[in-house]
Amino acid sequence: MSKISIINRIIFLLTAHFAGYMVVSGIEAYSRLTIFYYTIAFGTLLLSSLLLMLFGFEILKNDLIIIFSMFIPAGLSLGLICEYLPDIYYIYLAISIIGILAVIISRFYMYERTRIIMIAIVHGVFGLTLFFLPFFLVINGKQDKSIIFISIGSLIISLAGLLQTFLKTGKSIILEEKFYKLFPLILLSATAFFVAGLGI
Repeated sequence: MSKISIINRIIFLLTAHFAGYMVVSGIEAYSRLTIFYYTIAFGTLLLSSLLLMLFGFEILKNDLIIIFSMFIPAGLSLGLICEYLPDIYYIYLAISIIGILAVIISRFYMYERTRIIMIAIVHGVFGLTLFFLPFFLVINGKQDKSIIFISIGSLIISLAGLLQTFLKTGKSIILEEKFYKLFPLILLSATAFFVAGLGI
């Protein structure tokens, strides 16, 4: 396990600063329900960044942290659906709740491989929504092109999530070391793109 450096702690602190700004005053232009979902997403980013800064990369191997991190893409995608596609909001909300509950149940009652598959599927649904929905909104004239930054952020963090899932199999120690060296910048970049995509 790679030790966390001072530079990495500073990067996590910057990430927490971005996320904290969004929680406090960066999402006031949206509806109350949308603000609720964005607050969940950026609040999770804020807390995750602070935990990583304080306790290092070891916490990323905890299954509970992986479940907790689902609230980032879940909150962002639910916020987008709620704000721009209200007609399918309740359907997507039901799918999201079922997916999150399935991952939580798998944590306690299923084999590790099944848990990994379940996490990958649920993260995949949220990730694909975050990636394709901004393009749909731009093509249909519902948002300007800046929202595409959310797609870029979701692509970055989704690829990182898939790589982390692969690393849980323990097949590549060298790859694991490289991943943890890049992870602080990955999280900061994704957060910055999410902030930019929301037009702040």
